Amino acid sequence: MNNSVLLALSRKLGIVSKDAIRKATEFERVVEVRCGSSLASLNLSSTATAVICLEIATNTCDLSVSKKTAIQLSGLTKKVYNNAYKAIECILGKRKQISLRDFAVLFGCTSVLAFAEELLESYKATLNSGIDLDQPVFAAATLYVVCRSKKVRLNKSKIIDQVNVRRSIFDKVCKQIQDVLDKLSEKTKEKDLKRPYSWLEESCEKLTNPESAKKKTRMSEKERKQNENNDYETWKLKMLSET
Repeated sequence: MNNSVLLALSRKLGIVSKDAIRKATEFERVVEVRCGSSLASLNLSSTATAVICLEIATNTCDLSVSKKTAIQLSGLTKKVYNNAYKAIECILGKRKQISLRDFAVLFGCTSVLAFAEELLESYKATLNSGIDLDQPVFAAATLYVVCRSKKVRLNKSKIIDQVNVRRSIFDKVCKQIQDVLDKLSEKTKEKDLKRPYSWLEESCEKLTNPESAKKKTRMSEKERKQNENNDYETWKLKMLSET
């Protein structure tokens, strides 16, 4: 493509970085050399290819452009654009796996990250070894399930767009992860039931529910006196037997 056209597109996308424009020009040449006429099978015009190369270039420079504007300039539908973007990323060797941490930072929910990482590891342990566990849909679905359970806001449509899968597939993975979360929650409840009543919990209950705490205190006092009486009776019987 004529360099002036690429520059015109970069201006419309608000790209001012000379480094990003230079990289986009290089990417466009690489795509043409490696693919040539095969780009036609993707229904990509030279303009669409240039726009995608510009977006990839800005991302490699840690910059960003409006996805909505890029799609409009490309003349493609959102679905076709995303598929083409992914294909050209692979051609250029720029496709990277998005981690759970990346998703948490992107959507501003790092507060649930530690728990989500534990859940993801537990979920992966239930899968067959033949499945590619690095697929971003697993990380995205885990984060969504955890945010839903913790009542942390996360836009479902936006996170599905990031992993570029059908909603039905995303929902299926979410259901599997939710099942794992439910089982872990049940195990946690069972452990809590077996755990003895601590002095800290007793102190907290005195503050939040004084009536209940009083009843427990009265019961404890009654048990203490009963134990003292039992000890006294045992001692008395022992003394009598010795005499």
